Amino acid sequence: MLHAIDEPPQDVLLSAVAAGLRPNDVFAAEFRTDKDHVHGDHYRRYQDAPTLARELSSRWGLTVRVYQEGNGFSPYKDEDPELCRMIVLAPK
Repeated sequence: MLHAIDEPPQDVLLSAVAAGLRPNDVFAAEFRTDKDHVHGDHYRRYQDAPTLARELSSRWGLTVRVYQEGNGFSPYKDEDPELCRMIVLAPK
């Protein structure tokens, strides 16, 4: 859903997620990246995945444990979007 909201609400969401995580909790995200192509007539805010990964660490103190970027994660009909998947850990 991160590709479906603007940056200010994303900051609020990630701040709330980070604040609500207990030690060793896991947060997972999947989103379209800026390497994707526009599909359909609805809003997409394509993420710069490496920048978001750095911000998760520097702004919210989280650790990106799994980082995968590419195609084939979520094909649907004639679409195979460029996605990023992250599994992020809360501090111990």
